[in-house]
Amino acid sequence: MSILGISPIGTGLGPFGGIGLITVRGVIPLSNNSFSVIFDRVPKSLDPMSASSATNEENYLLEAIDPTITTANGQKVVPDGLVVPEWYPYSALAVQDKEDPKQIIISSDTQLEAGVDYSVTISEAICGEGGETFAGPNKFYFKGPGVAVTLSNSQKSVERYRDFDYLINAPEGEKNMVYKFADNKDIALQGAQLSLQKRIYRRIFTNPGAFSWAPDYGSGLQVKSLAKTQSLQSLTNTINAQILQEPDVVEAGTNVALTTIDQGSFLYVTARVKRLDARTYVLNFAEPI
Repeated sequence: MSILGISPIGTGLGPFGGIGLITVRGVIPLSNNSFSVIFDRVPKSLDPMSASSATNEENYLLEAIDPTITTANGQKVVPDGLVVPEWYPYSALAVQDKEDPKQIIISSDTQLEAGVDYSVTISEAICGEGGETFAGPNKFYFKGPGVAVTLSNSQKSVERYRDFDYLINAPEGEKNMVYKFADNKDIALQGAQLSLQKRIYRRIFTNPGAFSWAPDYGSGLQVKSLAKTQSLQSLTNTINAQILQEPDVVEAGTNVALTTIDQGSFLYVTARVKRLDARTYVLNFAEPI
């Protein structure tokens, strides 16, 4: 049963709905890593690789909004009541709700932060299962819900990447579309975004020489001797060079920081990656050392 039930914001047409049209009635957060996009008609969803399919996760551009304001004298100010995001998730999986086919449930690659404002831009290429064309607004806003269970930073690091596969085809590289296990244990298609995230994560946390057929593969971030402050720039350069070896990456910029908090010491990696399709993603990784 859907967490929201059948048509949680009404059963009629949306304000921009009409004959031969499909429109979005609204977007509602469901949990700390998912939200529902609610259409006024049943959208096309049979082919998740199609640009017109509502189950193609790349049709939903999820963005965390940084509320920081720069004043005339260059001072950075965060308005009261607003939250600056620590990381920038993206849409990693889109599935049709089994009870209400008008709802598409989107899961993010990492958790949504409580109090952070998010926007989701929905591709106007999506159409209805009866051929209806997209109409009306395609950008919606919502606030990240509170997290029911507080996890330590090391637990968050594990949970954020628990679904990563570790298969590699040395001669050909990993394909942009592979199969993965969905949350309900069904087999699902993995999109190009999630595939790239996984491959970069694997490169960062694999020791050089771990793959006998690819001796230069891996950054070895988990090697503690590299986690010293004086080695961070060298490690940053190594990680960036590894990311650029992925066949669908054309540009990359990487930053590595070492932070010590109550739970221990962590290495934080932020990578801004531009793919061949001109899409740019900000990927964030954390590893306890």
